[in-house]
Amino acid sequence: MKTIHFLIFMSLFLNSGNAHLTNDYPFSTHLDSINNLYVTGNKYNLASNSIDILFEKYNSGGDRLIYELILNSFGNDRGMDIITDNFGNSFITGFIYNNIYESNDIIALMFDPDGNLVWVKKFENPGDDKGFGIDIVSDIYGQATEIYISGYSSNELSNKNFFVSRLNLLGDVVWQRELNLSDKYSIATDIFVDAGYVYVSGYSYQGPAYGDDITLVTLDKASGTIEQGDILFHNIAGSNERPTAFTLVNRSDNVLSKS
Repeated sequence: MKTIHFLIFMSLFLNSGNAHLTNDYPFSTHLDSINNLYVTGNKYNLASNSIDILFEKYNSGGDRLIYELILNSFGNDRGMDIITDNFGNSFITGFIYNNIYESNDIIALMFDPDGNLVWVKKFENPGDDKGFGIDIVSDIYGQATEIYISGYSSNELSNKNFFVSRLNLLGDVVWQRELNLSDKYSIATDIFVDAGYVYVSGYSYQGPAYGDDITLVTLDKASGTIEQGDILFHNIAGSNERPTAFTLVNRSDNVLSKS
């Protein structure tokens, strides 16, 4: 039944948006426990001639309950990942264009259950940066208490580095890590959090012999520190591997053990 709902949603979205098909793009979805569908991506804004971050919510019958655009008239923005807690609070990461630096900045957003924007956190940096993955930690009642995002940030040498950050429920940064794992680029595409650790997967360039290789980094959830042996490369010569998402089996509920 969920598959049918999804296919119907996609059909309706494409039919209603065919006037700007190339500019309207639902990039990521999240389905909650009662089959509400949350969507983020980008949509063309005719008024500003820009592409803005989109946030939508649909119930199980396909009725749209929330429709929000994060207005920014300076360039092209996109929501890349979305997650919700059991209270209906929604969290999005992606990127937004910074007209001062003329590059993209990582952005994180929180919306309340009614779709009102609670806060926006922009990670301003002169280089090109993008947020790709988001996960949350919730209390015993299912309300989010911590937000974790992953992506990449660029330094003054134009190297792209793994980016991982922990935010509190107010949108304040608790810790932030930028990991230089390559002399060219390291892109963190997805993130997963268990009781004690944060797992970030993506790919990094490991030279002409290996090309782009799957990379997995494990960080301490409380401090963001990395233990010895917790940066892994799946080196395969002569090919490029670029994962976009991952999951872990046997999720740990013990802060001292890893999934």
